[in-house]
Amino acid sequence: APALDLVLEYLSNAPSPLPARHDWMVLIELTSGADEDSLNATLMEILETGLGNGWVVDAAVASSLADIQQFWRIREEISDAQTRTGGSIKCDISVPVSRIAQFIEKASADVLALEPATRMVIYGHMGDGNVHFNPLRPRDRDAKSFLAQWYKPVSDLVDGLAHAENGSISAEHGIGVAKRDDLRQYKSQVELELMWQVKRALDPKNLLNPGRVLPQIDGAAAS
Repeated sequence: APALDLVLEYLSNAPSPLPARHDWMVLIELTSGADEDSLNATLMEILETGLGNGWVVDAAVASSLADIQQFWRIREEISDAQTRTGGSIKCDISVPVSRIAQFIEKASADVLALEPATRMVIYGHMGDGNVHFNPLRPRDRDAKSFLAQWYKPVSDLVDGLAHAENGSISAEHGIGVAKRDDLRQYKSQVELELMWQVKRALDPKNLLNPGRVLPQIDGAAAS
């Protein structure tokens, strides 16, 4: 819900797809080689089963291309809304799909224990376990001071919980530079040495993105 609140505000209070506010929403798109009537019947069966079992509380079905575009616009603008607002601690992690709910519950409680007014902007990709866990500064706190105080403690906390769930500290967006040195904590010396061996075999002069992805280890090319 905080993610939806933020993006709707950013989009100048665009209408929510659902009339009521709910804690969690899922955007589902079905595609098929079958005819449209068969696909619609499949969607209705999914929703009816969910409603009957209490898994679904409410639903909105796109009835036009404009509806589809508006649904996806809301989802895709969450990231930009955070950037424009400022003060978002962006943790791009993944956990096994079966552990998403438990991870979010634990990580949210731990972050809120540090800063109770934090806005918990959480969204992602249900199918592959990628969670964009992005605590956002309180409305009355400036971005610079919030990030200075909490960026590293929160990032370390979230990464540790993801790793404990047999997940990854970096999913969709890769290791890059920000999480490069964190690999020493989550990868063994043997794994890091193997990574460097592959790097040296493919890039013996260390010309491709030097200083990114791989942390410096003994015997590795200087980054």
